[in-house]
Amino acid sequence: MGLHLCYELALDPATLESTVIARVAALREQALALPFGAVSDVVRLTEDDLAKRRPLRGLAFTQLEDVVQHSAASTRNELYCRQVGNSEDDGYAGEGEVPSSVRTLAIGFAVAPGRGCEPAAFGLTSLRYAEGAGERWWWHQCCKTQYASVVSDEHLLRCHGSLVALLDGAETAGFEVVVRDETGYWESREPRQLFDAVGRMNRLVARFAGTFTDAVRDAGADGRQVRGEIFEHPDFERLEMPE
Repeated sequence: MGLHLCYELALDPATLESTVIARVAALREQALALPFGAVSDVVRLTEDDLAKRRPLRGLAFTQLEDVVQHSAASTRNELYCRQVGNSEDDGYAGEGEVPSSVRTLAIGFAVAPGRGCEPAAFGLTSLRYAEGAGERWWWHQCCKTQYASVVSDEHLLRCHGSLVALLDGAETAGFEVVVRDETGYWESREPRQLFDAVGRMNRLVARFAGTFTDAVRDAGADGRQVRGEIFEHPDFERLEMPE
């Protein structure tokens, strides 16, 4: 549960791999100039690489490149579902449901915006055919930024705002960009819009977490075993109280 910054990147299917690599590499250079905690190298992944599922541990990835692999595999699933005629209502293919014969190429990098914010990947994926042509280059990612607010509003703005700035850079660099910002910041560019949206959701999550913890304790279990990032918020007790 939490607020996300969701985005899509795309290029024409006729775009050469060399051009895709150059565009993604140029976007990575822009990422290096922003206040991210870390930026991975650009990685190139095929269907064989995507078949090697890597375990995810919340925000604790073994290496930042794993975020690219995970995001590329998810994007590949969505592309394949579209190819075989599944609608969004039918649901996307689960891990391992894309046939190994479906050739795939993904190129991307990942960023770690900062404490409390999920890592995010930027890149392009395409399903390839024997003759060399392929589906439209495309990428889909949702990054939960809400819990950067556990540190401070300023930290939240730095994390969320840096991702938005990189998406601005992607538009300037010629990517087709579609953004769905659950906080409304992409449209408004007003910090107060971001803070208010996250504040409302923090209160909602804190009240749910507090109620759930009480229920666990009342059932005779140890409520201290309930975990969640919202518990780390310095104002958790105030947030969970009814207004």
